[in-house]
Amino acid sequence: MRDNNLKNQNYSKVIYFFGMVFLIVFLSSCSKKENEVRFDHDNTAILMSNSHKSGTLYNVTMVCGHLASQCPNGCVTTEVGTVHVNCQGWGHTCTRTASLSVVPAAGGVYTATTQDSTDLTSDPYFNMPARSLYTGMDDSGLPRWLNIPAQFVLRDSTTRLFTFNGVFFSQQQVYKNQ
Repeated sequence: MRDNNLKNQNYSKVIYFFGMVFLIVFLSSCSKKENEVRFDHDNTAILMSNSHKSGTLYNVTMVCGHLASQCPNGCVTTEVGTVHVNCQGWGHTCTRTASLSVVPAAGGVYTATTQDSTDLTSDPYFNMPARSLYTGMDDSGLPRWLNIPAQFVLRDSTTRLFTFNGVFFSQQQVYKNQ
């Protein structure tokens, strides 16, 4: 009988040991997932030049726009009224690319200006959805995001370029990119 009690005690210790090992492994794997950066292939900002004379140059790719059926009464108010504009605003219907020059502005934010008048659209305006663009890891190994708040911008009458205001960087994705 004493042998059975000893075996049961040893068996309980083994189960307890493996249970604790499993718990530690499980909890550590959960904490790794919290810190994991999810690379968004559809919304990126690739650093092209850090010495560009008019700012830091990024090649930006983002998805935007939605179907006209999703805004039957129009989504954008223009000089001709409220209309739907293809490939602009919220959504994931179209992929747009642009080269953006990002320069510091007042208050710790930045402005971002397109570098080609054909970037984003040929329309005189662009309905920019809120987007967080993954730029990669910074020098200290932390993730970096270029965040552009939602805004309706008009082309500059002289340069024909778009400028986005209130742009900022963060170490996490701020906008859901919807």
